[in-house]
Amino acid sequence: MNQTQTVSILPEDFNKSVFALYLIFFAVLSVCGLSYLAWKGQFIYLLVILFLPALVLIVVRPKLALFQYTFFLFVSQVVIESIPLTITDIAGIIIIASAALDFLLNQSKSGSVPKLSYNFIFLIITLFICAVFAYDTSLAFRAMTRVILLFAVFLSLVRLIKSTGIEYSLKLFFWLCVIHSIAVIVPFVLSGGGIRSFGLAVKFFDDLSMLTFPMGMALYLWSEKGKGLKYLLGSIIVFGALISTQSRAAFIFCLILTAIVFLFSYLRARKLEGSRISLNSSLGLLVIKRQILAVSTGVGAVSLLLLLFPEMFETIMFRFTNLYSKLKIGTVLTRFELWQNAFNAFLENPVVGIGPGNYKVLNLINPTIRLEFIHFYIRGLNAHNLLLHYMAETGVVGTTAMLALIFNQLRGGRQGWKDSFGLKSSQISGALYITSIMFVVTTIIEAAWFWGFAGYTFVFFLALIVSNQRAVAKT
Repeated sequence: MNQTQTVSILPEDFNKSVFALYLIFFAVLSVCGLSYLAWKGQFIYLLVILFLPALVLIVVRPKLALFQYTFFLFVSQVVIESIPLTITDIAGIIIIASAALDFLLNQSKSGSVPKLSYNFIFLIITLFICAVFAYDTSLAFRAMTRVILLFAVFLSLVRLIKSTGIEYSLKLFFWLCVIHSIAVIVPFVLSGGGIRSFGLAVKFFDDLSMLTFPMGMALYLWSEKGKGLKYLLGSIIVFGALISTQSRAAFIFCLILTAIVFLFSYLRARKLEGSRISLNSSLGLLVIKRQILAVSTGVGAVSLLLLLFPEMFETIMFRFTNLYSKLKIGTVLTRFELWQNAFNAFLENPVVGIGPGNYKVLNLINPTIRLEFIHFYIRGLNAHNLLLHYMAETGVVGTTAMLALIFNQLRGGRQGWKDSFGLKSSQISGALYITSIMFVVTTIIEAAWFWGFAGYTFVFFLALIVSNQRAVAKT
C-alpha cells in the first residue's frame, strides 16, 4: 500500500528562504555595481562604497572607534589639500559620530560635564573676540573652528572611554607607538644614521615619542612583579625611535621628564613604606632597583650601539654639538627668529593679538619682516612655541584662557596621582601625571598642542586625565 507523504513548510522557514533570496540578489547587485565602477575607473567612489560598511561597524562599536582614532594619531596624511582635511580629522569626526550614537542609545550612562569643558568654552569665547579684530577674519574663524572640533572630540572621547576603559585606551596608545617606532628605526638603521626618520607621523613623531617614553617608564615602575619587562623593552624601542628623529628639543624634554618620573615614583614609594601602607612589601626597594636597571639598561644599550656603529650616530652628535657650540645655526636660528617675530607682534597688539591663525601671514601685517634674510625659510610657519604663538595671535585675552586650560589639566593629572592607591591605579595615574607635566613644560617652551595634528593627541590625553581623576576619586 502506497502512502503519500506531505511536506509542510513552516512560516519561519519560508521567511528564512525569502531573506536568503534577497541577500543573494543584493550580493549579486553589489558585485555588478562595484565591477561597473572599477571598469569605468571610478576608484574613489569604489573605495567610499567599500568603506561604508566598515565605517558603520566602527561607529556602532566604541572600542573600534577608539582604536581607529588612536591608530591615526600616528598617521599624518592630508586627504583634501584645499580645506585642508587630514585623515586624523576624519578619525575625529568618526569619534564624534560614535559618541553621539552611544548617547542616543545609552542616555542613562550620561555623567556630569567635565570641568575642563568650561576652560574650552572660555577659550572659544576669547578666540571669537580676538577673531572679530583679526587682520584676516577668515583665517581667524577657521582656527576657532578647529578648536571647537577639538572640544567636540574631547567630549566624545570622555564618553567613549567609559565603555573602553582608561587602562585599555592608555596602553593602546603606548603599544601603537612602539609598533610605529619600529617603522621609524628601520629606515634610520638602513641609512646608516644618515637620515632623520619620522615614519607615518612625519614631523610629529618626535612629539609622540617624547610623550610615550616617560609614560612607558611610569608603566614599568608601577607594574606588578614580573610584568614590567615588556614596558621597559617597549620604552627602549620608543627611545631608539626618538634618537632616529634626531630631534634635540624632544630628546632633552624626554630625559628631563623621565627623571621626574623616577623622582615622584621614588617619593611615593618611600612615603608608603614610611607610613606602613604597603602596596608591595618591598615597594621602595623595588622602585630603586628598577630605576637602576632602567637607567643602566638604557645607558648600556646606547653605549653598545656607539661602540659598534660609531658612524651611524655621527650625524646625531653633530646636531647636538651645533646646539651647544653655535646656537645661531640652522633650525635653532629659525626658532629664534620665529620667537622674536611672535613677541614683537604681541608688543604691537598686546590685548587681542593679530588674530587666531594669522601668524602665518605676519609678513603681510608687518612688511618689514620680509627684509630679513631668513624670511624665505620661515614664511608660513607657526611660532614653534605655543605660548608665544598665542601671545602673538590672541594677546593677553586668549593666552590667559589657553594657560588656564593647560594648568587645570595639570591639576587634574596631579589630583589623579595623589588620590590613586594600589599598583594598577598608581601605574595609570603616574603615566597620565607625567604626560600632564609634559604638556605644561612644552607649552611654555615648544609644541603646538592646540592646532593641527598634535591637537588630537592633546585632547586624547585630556580625556584620559579627566576620566582617571573621576575614577580614582570614586575608589
